[in-house]
Amino acid sequence: MIKKGFTLFELLIVVLLIGIVYGVYFFTANSSEKIITFKLENMRSYIQNQSKLLEKENLKLIYNYDKEIIYLTDEKNIILDAIKFSQHVTQYKLMDKEQLDVMDHIRVELEDENFEPTFIFYKKGEIYSNIILNRDNQWIYYNSYFLDESELFINQGDLIDYIKKRLYNPSIVGKIE
Repeated sequence: MIKKGFTLFELLIVVLLIGIVYGVYFFTANSSEKIITFKLENMRSYIQNQSKLLEKENLKLIYNYDKEIIYLTDEKNIILDAIKFSQHVTQYKLMDKEQLDVMDHIRVELEDENFEPTFIFYKKGEIYSNIILNRDNQWIYYNSYFLDESELFINQGDLIDYIKKRLYNPSIVGKIE
């Protein structure tokens, strides 16, 4: 006599396997779209995450200190997101004589606003901008070639020494930013 149908044990195994596959699928789908909140120390991760979520290669973070907003824009300066940010931050550049000087940006026009940004951080394809920021006498440095995240320095001398070591590294001589 041939039995037709499944035993209770076989049904339990099938339900268990379907549950495992369902759990693995939704766990990986949710973790791939993890939203990263913005901090100065994780700008690169934030902009990289937004690039994946928005499916755009070229993004910029532009800080308008007067309005206390950081705008996330695309290459056409269309605002994709606005982040409330009220910290006083200044962008610097390293001069020839190993001195830091405040970075002056040209005025930016975003939709109905026209302002001089406090800092600009960008991602063009896989290249990120090198940036030196000062916030409450803390120096934050992003180097697109070496760092996944920022380096934090307490004094200006340590920052300049660190940058000099990186800039004079023979492995990056001749690379264009």
